Amino acid sequence: MHTFQSNPIIDVVIIGAGQAGLALGAQLSLLQPRLSTLLLERHQRVGDNWRERYDSLVLFTPRKYSELPGLSMAGDPDGFPAGDEVADYLEHYAKHWQLSVRTGSQVERVEHDPALAAASSASGATFHVYLHGQDEPIRCRRLVLATGPFRTPYIPDWAQSLHDNVMQLHSSQYKRPSQLPSGPVLVVGGGNSGAHIAVELSKSHPTSLALRGTIRQLPLHILNRSTFEWMDKLTLLHAQADGRRARWLRRKGDPIFGYALREAIRSDQLQLKPEAVGINEQGTAVLFKDRSSCKPATVIWATGFRNDNRWLQIPSLFDEHGQLMYTGHRTPVNGLYVIGMPWQHARSSALLCGAGPDAKRLATELSASDRVL
Repeated sequence: MHTFQSNPIIDVVIIGAGQAGLALGAQLSLLQPRLSTLLLERHQRVGDNWRERYDSLVLFTPRKYSELPGLSMAGDPDGFPAGDEVADYLEHYAKHWQLSVRTGSQVERVEHDPALAAASSASGATFHVYLHGQDEPIRCRRLVLATGPFRTPYIPDWAQSLHDNVMQLHSSQYKRPSQLPSGPVLVVGGGNSGAHIAVELSKSHPTSLALRGTIRQLPLHILNRSTFEWMDKLTLLHAQADGRRARWLRRKGDPIFGYALREAIRSDQLQLKPEAVGINEQGTAVLFKDRSSCKPATVIWATGFRNDNRWLQIPSLFDEHGQLMYTGHRTPVNGLYVIGMPWQHARSSALLCGAGPDAKRLATELSASDRVL
């Protein structure tokens, strides 16, 4: 892969070399190859965010809905890829398109020079990107945040008071059942990761799953076709964020794909619990909303992630609640864009299958920008 020195001013810097960043890099190389473009990836290898997931991870999207534009994923297009397979595919994608990716680049802070941004000439850099261990910033005219929504693991504050004898892991830290001690396991959180981890652990440990709401499950196949293929044909997969279909889908929430959870519950391998709300005074038991409790040896927190945007030292980017502001891919800061966020343009914006359409839209704007050119 090509590399850049920190001194030249780069036309476009993309923070994050996941699916959204890579798809955007590929589209820019097609539409405007003379633009200098650099992707910054905090991991040591492209795809490492997938390699860090639990060993048994298999996507519920078929390969043909798990690939990026311009490069097919090897294997049965109707089959389901493993997490490591996706990681290797993304790494191959970066090499296939000869993208300039700087790995092992942890961004510590980003600063913005609004005076240069307002100038009539674009000869100067308006963004300074500082990396861990480097004093000299990377300077660029346009900046794209492709870090996605899943940055900082979230665990409720009261979990800190659990007894030291109780092992605690966030779902992003879980790898395999042998990682856990013997004894009861409580998985907190009812998304796809939490459900799949709970089912896997129920085969080797007494396991409970605590859920805030009701379970909505969809099969992986309907009439011998992938559920995602049906969603695509029914125009639900890429439903536009501002449409009626989108409002209906968002009210329903994300389902759990596959019936493994239902089967584990019916066979009494897995116990369902209501929402976990706290712990007892001794810190040995987790309390549930219905006032019942359990004493786990291990708690797996499948409670999602929160954004930590303190590294973006650009106050005008955030609302009064500290949330990043954007409409589509544009932010209030001229020259700063976002890609790969949930429901950004469509239902698929944060998925592998939605990275391509969103990338093409943003690449077209970047390529046509007078300031970049």
